[in-house]
Amino acid sequence: MLSIEKLPTLTFKSLKRKFEECLSSSTSQISKNHKSKVHPVRKTMKIPSPTESELDSFFSDLVSTNRKHAILSIVPDYLESYKPKSAVLKLPKPLTELKNKQSMNLDYDQLIKSCESIEITVTDEEIENVEKITRKKVSEGKWFNYRVSQHQK
Repeated sequence: MLSIEKLPTLTFKSLKRKFEECLSSSTSQISKNHKSKVHPVRKTMKIPSPTESELDSFFSDLVSTNRKHAILSIVPDYLESYKPKSAVLKLPKPLTELKNKQSMNLDYDQLIKSCESIEITVTDEEIENVEKITRKKVSEGKWFNYRVSQHQK
């Protein structure tokens, strides 16, 4: 341990002198730990923004690596490959979306008429896509939305 006698004596005059030295030198600054060391200031270069063609070239180079780079997921020309398959696949409207709260107040005859007016069309492509996304996925909501009606008969 240091004894009080060995500590350096600091006066306001000496601190003021060091402070003025730092201010007068445009290439130095006082370090963060407030020691009397003087460190040179780093000069920064102003880097221009890339041009459209430079960005296009950069993004094209990223695509050519055949990897999915996260930055491309927010670039409009490349984000299609980052969409989930279920968002890209053409799927029929789930039957659960046919629910109509107003139907709860209808009498039986009105309800039957309302149901008869509903048209459901499903293309072969939609059938194949539903089969793909629901195969062996009983625990997921998609399976329930598209297949549960088949199994409740």
